[in-house]
Amino acid sequence: MATEQASPPKSLTLATYIEDNHKLLTVLGVFTALTGLSTNAPMKLFGVVLSFCCMGIALLVMVRLWLRFPAYPADVSTTLFKVFLFVAMLSLFLYWLAAFTNVWSYALPLVVGMLTFSLLSTLVLWLDKSLARRRNEPEAGADVTHGPLAGLRIVFLLVALLLSILAAVMLAPYLVDLLDIFRQFTESLARNP
Repeated sequence: MATEQASPPKSLTLATYIEDNHKLLTVLGVFTALTGLSTNAPMKLFGVVLSFCCMGIALLVMVRLWLRFPAYPADVSTTLFKVFLFVAMLSLFLYWLAAFTNVWSYALPLVVGMLTFSLLSTLVLWLDKSLARRRNEPEAGADVTHGPLAGLRIVFLLVALLLSILAAVMLAPYLVDLLDIFRQFTESLARNP
């Protein structure tokens, strides 16, 4: 009787990380470049919208890349790559925030509302699934208008929508003020290095 031995886990070096994630790294590079290049668009409004979308996509790709890093990298170069990638993306994001504070005063309520609604609706749907499992009922899935708790689910989603609008209206002015302070701080650093 032959016993099979499990092979030891492959240690992650920088070369294997880049090889395994080269497509995501390429996408990250493209969208970070588009974030900067779109600010020079002849039609400023479209440039700002494009820059906003490209930065959002770049941040999503960055999170995906970050989650693929092992907790304990095998070598120092992988750790340094992780740190430099994080610092580069954080610097780009902070620069982008400082450069577009005038846009944020209009876009921030929408962003806060969307984030709040997505969090609250995810919570509502998670609670719905938990209740369905507890009662051994079939889950409604993506269809919120059918099932034993359809009316209650729709009411909770409407409440989540109203709460997200309220949060956007209440929080956005304070966040815009914080961004304005951040912009003034970065401008003072640029004048007095």
